[in-house]
Amino acid sequence: MFPTTLALVQPPSQEILDADEVKRNLTYATLFVGGPGSDFLFEIPIGEDGRFAETALTLPLENAQGLQAIRVTPASTVLGDAHQFLYVIAGDGSTHVVDRDFDPDALGLECDTQVDPTLEEPSACSPIAPGQLDNDINRRPFAVGPGIRASGGATINDWTFREIGGASGDAPEPTDQFDDESGIRPERAPFGADGIVGVGVTSIGTVVYSSFGQLSNTADAFNGTVDPVGVMNIQLRPHALWPAIDPFAANPVRESLPLVADEEPGRAIPGGDDNSETLAPSLRRIDLAYSAQGEMISDEQVAVAVDLGSPTNADGLGSFSGDGLYENGAPRVAVRDFQQWGSQAWSLEWQATIPGTTSAIGLLQCDSHGGTDDNGNEVAGGTCRNVDPDDARLTDEGANFCEDGVLAGDKLVLLGCSDDDTCGLGQRCLRDPTAPSTATGICISELAYNSEREALRDACAPFISDPCGAASREYRITRATDNELWLAALEQPMRAVVRDLAVFPEEDPLEFAPDVNLQEYEARLSCESPIRRLESDACNTDADCLPDPYDLGGGDDANLRGALSCEPFDGGDEGPGRCVGRQPDDGCNDDADCLGLGLQYLCDDSLCRAPCDLCAPPGGLQPPLPCDSQFTVDGMFDDEGNPEVFTQQCLGDDEVCMAGVCHVPCDDGNPGCLLSPLPGPRCFPELVRYSVELHNSFAFTGAATTFLTDRVRADTVTGECIEDEQVSNLLSSRIRLGPDAASTFGTGVWQIPDCVNADQASPDDPNPCRIVAERSAAGDSLFHTFRYLNEPIPAIRYSNPVLSVVIDLTSLAGLVSDPPNTSDEDWPSSFATFKRSRIANGYREEFSSANGYIPFNEPVVVGNNPLVYPVRIINAPEGRSNFIIDAGGRGGVAGVRGQVVRIDHGQSQVITDQQFRVR
Repeated sequence: MFPTTLALVQPPSQEILDADEVKRNLTYATLFVGGPGSDFLFEIPIGEDGRFAETALTLPLENAQGLQAIRVTPASTVLGDAHQFLYVIAGDGSTHVVDRDFDPDALGLECDTQVDPTLEEPSACSPIAPGQLDNDINRRPFAVGPGIRASGGATINDWTFREIGGASGDAPEPTDQFDDESGIRPERAPFGADGIVGVGVTSIGTVVYSSFGQLSNTADAFNGTVDPVGVMNIQLRPHALWPAIDPFAANPVRESLPLVADEEPGRAIPGGDDNSETLAPSLRRIDLAYSAQGEMISDEQVAVAVDLGSPTNADGLGSFSGDGLYENGAPRVAVRDFQQWGSQAWSLEWQATIPGTTSAIGLLQCDSHGGTDDNGNEVAGGTCRNVDPDDARLTDEGANFCEDGVLAGDKLVLLGCSDDDTCGLGQRCLRDPTAPSTATGICISELAYNSEREALRDACAPFISDPCGAASREYRITRATDNELWLAALEQPMRAVVRDLAVFPEEDPLEFAPDVNLQEYEARLSCESPIRRLESDACNTDADCLPDPYDLGGGDDANLRGALSCEPFDGGDEGPGRCVGRQPDDGCNDDADCLGLGLQYLCDDSLCRAPCDLCAPPGGLQPPLPCDSQFTVDGMFDDEGNPEVFTQQCLGDDEVCMAGVCHVPCDDGNPGCLLSPLPGPRCFPELVRYSVELHNSFAFTGAATTFLTDRVRADTVTGECIEDEQVSNLLSSRIRLGPDAASTFGTGVWQIPDCVNADQASPDDPNPCRIVAERSAAGDSLFHTFRYLNEPIPAIRYSNPVLSVVIDLTSLAGLVSDPPNTSDEDWPSSFATFKRSRIANGYREEFSSANGYIPFNEPVVVGNNPLVYPVRIINAPEGRSNFIIDAGGRGGVAGVRGQVVRIDHGQSQVITDQQFRVR
């Protein structure tokens, strides 16, 4: 080490010792030494004879990268105990804090100024354990190290300290200098209460303040008036930078509080609202959105409150009369860490793309594909047969899948092309000329395009065309390493279908019968045929195509759909082409438009679709009324004298009712539920464009808090991407959901366990977790569940280092809105249950957080000359005054090499002495 920084501590005068009990701890002189070549801090005690001790005390600082300056605070009382701190400016760009030991045989302990605020109560020093790792789970997750850091990427170049109150300190700021109307209290401002205040200068020419416990015991008083439930945790620990605007005032201004934008979260539902997509999981809003308390309450709001059990406005965050923090149904966001709160947009998106995984140099490989020609030569296949689990794979030597956060269970998406310009050099875009203009194709070589374009359109048909409108090229990742992904075929996703099946005879007394009978069904829907073929048959006429597997034979009960039709590739009247299912002209508006195709067809997204894993019952017999429909029988009444309502059942015990039609499960092993066959080398012989998306999962991210990948690493033995259980659970943006509540919750792999802490999320708590507290039992709890028409609604809590949110797995806003194609009707209580099939791909909700914690960071300007690069600050003889040395170089507007300026400290502000400057 090359010693370049020294700090001498001497016992105070007897006069000070007599007046200040804390100073009596300073019983001997000592010298602290450091330098840029070592992370060790040295202490050399000095005897009464002025000689150095024979042995120096040492303390290693955590990854300090050299010591540049040592500044010593006065000995003072901090949170009830006597302390003296060393502020060590280090090469890592931060200030390391050491709690000096008053015993001459010990140097002291390094303090972690970046402790996660949910883990322990504020203390003068949270000591770092010897050998602690940089990513210790108890540390604030986004913190780089244990030291104090300025905002905006600046570094704090120097510190000095003022002691307020006490026998040797400055007097507190006079109370009459504070604005009583604003509610600012003197003890909440620098120099306004007894204790130490640190004054630092930064590399961008600004002044910052460091607190020493003055802001650590204020949260309770704040929450009781402005935030009664405690959604906003604004407590600041010792050695935190002082906030620019007082958040602890009796009437704090909005800019000082960690709030969200005063508006309902934006919601995008790509699947529309014709079925039950509006019930997809959504962010919990403030109590105002569900309560009917207060003035100016609409009839609609009263109905909302009644359906949800008449909740109160317990969190007190909103008001219909405009005297709350919010006037609209903003999301209810709990602040985990006030110091990390800032202005950014947040998004909850279903099956989002993992950032950094989009590439154009992926190489697809498959060992089992194609076959042999008449001469016994191997022929490359358009699809991969996936004989072995690791047969189909994508390799990208330039990828870092583990670093990007990819895990087994995610999905690979092969990106298509819209024209030749979107392909690489020497490639052409192979598209289906009959597909919609929005459908994409695949990139093939220009040579193959010119020589075998039509043959490739046939062989690669599953990858470039689909009767639904656009071909899907998505595959489940079964195993991932840094540069390789193993693939398996995905099934068609389950979709939720809602139908009104109320049917009443003409003689039925309608006034006693329900107006609607909403039923919800789940199915994998195909729009090509009930049994989708992996290899599409080449055809020239309709006679070349297979008959419809649902065809029930002749007679009145025949399926009128008939055979598949031959659709020519070039859009003409005759082949060559491929066999596809027919659709009504101009699509469908409701299920009645699909009756000509067969009873099993439903109208969904303007297309007639059949359930790909359900078949028509033997004989094709259906009950006299649509199954699950309700009806009454003349002359039959219940115990209360009302007409008894019956539900139509299917005819067979093994039959399944879906949207009013009886089916049986298909048991012939057909591949009708596959989303897309695995890609083969004939269709993808060259490098491909791709990305990786989450599968059956939400991503919760922010503009400044992007997709978190810290928990994913490569296994040291297998090289596979795995989740590291030693990393904070907060450092994940994934929220995985099962098909229903029963499969979503539990302790199994990828299941969501119960929350172990009802009020806050610690780094080692399950995340996300299921909320077990009910609103009815704990109305003022921070996290709770609701009931809809007395049916429980499952909810989870998700947390990251900045915030925690509640996600209702069935949208409260959706439940209290009208069902599709109805008015003045309620969703039945059974719809409170959770079904993943309601979530459309690309579904998302968005909201914004507003500025909250903004450290005091005031520039210093003398005349027209700002500080450029201050390197030293010392106390002036006058109280609350400092001298600053600015080594600004030639960059000053006056062309000077540097300057010395004088500042005074007023009411949370720096006052520049315009009459003093040395340059």
